[in-house]
Amino acid sequence: MMARLSDVILMHVAMVPDHAVGYGTADALRTVKPKPHAGKDRSVSCVLPHEARAARRARVLVARVLAEWAVPADTIDEAVLVASELVTNATEHANPPLVLQLHHTGASEAVSVAVRDGGAATTTGSWASSRGEGEHGRGLSIVEAVAFAHGTVEHRFGATRWALLAAGGGA
Repeated sequence: MMARLSDVILMHVAMVPDHAVGYGTADALRTVKPKPHAGKDRSVSCVLPHEARAARRARVLVARVLAEWAVPADTIDEAVLVASELVTNATEHANPPLVLQLHHTGASEAVSVAVRDGGAATTTGSWASSRGEGEHGRGLSIVEAVAFAHGTVEHRFGATRWALLAAGGGA
């Protein structure tokens, strides 16, 4: 089952093309409508502004989309937390564009949360650089604690960090 889920993640990580996409120009919360794919699988991708409030937008978007997909409430809470951590990490440590991807694999009852960025930034973002060592740096540890699988896929113009969450029945 893990190999199949990993294949699904790698397939959906490639959903957004490598060429530059328009980012930060539209209000993601008003323009994204989740669309079901073949069978019970559903996916949505959303370009977020590369700014501090992107994490809040991601939390609202993830909660709304997964609720529309009838994902269990505890999984929604976990996905909101994971998305917030991955988006914050990207805004603090990576270049734009910032793309949030959600995928619900109905057959395996898993939800994937992925954040694609434009590659490592040469400087740390304003929030992380204004904090002491003990005040940041736990985001990926939180993702590891919540997800049953997670990882990073490097690509031509950046990287995608992803996490898999059980959406019902447990993993």
